[in-house]
Amino acid sequence: MTLSGIGGQTALKLIRQHGCIENILENINKERYQIPEEWPYQEARRLFKEPNVTMDVPELKWIAPDEEGLLAFLVNENGFNSDRVAKAIEKIKSAKNKSSQGRLESFFKPVVNASAPTKRKENDKPSKESSTNKKSKAGTGKKKK
Repeated sequence: MTLSGIGGQTALKLIRQHGCIENILENINKERYQIPEEWPYQEARRLFKEPNVTMDVPELKWIAPDEEGLLAFLVNENGFNSDRVAKAIEKIKSAKNKSSQGRLESFFKPVVNASAPTKRKENDKPSKESSTNKKSKAGTGKKKK
């Protein structure tokens, strides 16, 4: 059970502002937010600070989804939209038939921009020295003896 109307972001903001749940409960606008009589916030704090962690990781296998089980759980028990769940199941089924995950490098392909002018290579650019020398030689009109 949670406080009615308080989402995750607001809860975090209140914790930062007041420091602890007890201070929030003392200072919260009780007309705007309804606090249940026997709200077990101490249990929530304990689960957050001491989560149930298991080191026994089961072996996971990629199998076809249990469509009936998913529909029963998501739609009947939790009120999800049946059309959206059915579409998600179809996506899962089609993903199973595709190849495995690609390499990260496949996302970084060079892009050719046809409208941008091509850059010259460094040794193709006329150097300042050679262009300066040409101008000075051409502009003097003197011949070497």
